[in-house]
Amino acid sequence: MTTFDEKYARAVEILEQQGITRNAYEPPVARLLRRFGKPVRPLHFMDLQQLAIFQGATFGVMWGLFMWVFMWSRGSMPLSVIIFAIMVAGVTFGLGSAYVILRRAARAELPKWDDL
Repeated sequence: MTTFDEKYARAVEILEQQGITRNAYEPPVARLLRRFGKPVRPLHFMDLQQLAIFQGATFGVMWGLFMWVFMWSRGSMPLSVIIFAIMVAGVTFGLGSAYVILRRAARAELPKWDDL
């Protein structure tokens, strides 16, 4: 087992002891990335920047695809406006979800990743 795997196992153990569900600390996108060998930390052990980028990018892509299929493909909205809307939605969601997740981590008094 690598150092990352050991830390990951310890982090999951701590999260489950705190009553944080698997879907909360490891959403489906993170599971998929881990399955492909990408070392993705549980969300509650990411720092603000990592968490905001991960959550924002995931939401932005999914929301953008949804909007394209159901709204934007039928209209004449310029591509620059579409990209801007996706970026604003991603940044807003990323920062908001990072705040909520990090607040939950602080309330649960979780250790820092480097301290595991």
